[in-house]
Amino acid sequence: MAPRLFPHALRVGTDICNISRVRRLITRKGDDLSFLNRFTKRVLTEPECIYFWERFGPHRDIHLKLDNVSEFLAGRFAAKEAIRKACNLGQLERGLQSIMILPVTSSPPAECQSSRPQGLVLDNPYVSTPAAGRVRKKREPATPNDELLPTSVDHLDGQLCEISISHDGDFATAVALVPNTEH
Repeated sequence: MAPRLFPHALRVGTDICNISRVRRLITRKGDDLSFLNRFTKRVLTEPECIYFWERFGPHRDIHLKLDNVSEFLAGRFAAKEAIRKACNLGQLERGLQSIMILPVTSSPPAECQSSRPQGLVLDNPYVSTPAAGRVRKKREPATPNDELLPTSVDHLDGQLCEISISHDGDFATAVALVPNTEH
């Protein structure tokens, strides 16, 4: 008897990221946040950056939260890499700006718990608009007491996928389930 095909059209990807390595990358010049800004612009799309700064801002206080920031960024990087590994080869070559990791909007998070993240593999890399950049610069980041609202991605074209991000010790790991679009 021949082996049966897996009954679901899913692809799985996984990745692990060293949190202290991310911390070293984003703090190369001590209190100067230029490497943090470069890292977030390279790894995160504009909506992800907005969510990041609302969660961890204001900019002047970020050095007080470096452990949490490093853990968050390592988890997001691992999730994006896990999604890239689960994608078809053509999608894999698009880069990190073609993948978004944002909170799911289905239900509000419990107190002291962040919203469950979900991945979105964009049909085209995300391109920010000049107007959006100007608005973001003028906007004061949310305070820790403000409720973080999930960013709407309704206007974007892409494939949603399920992810799970975990942290243990000095590592962040992620697993992604992506629908198989090969027929």
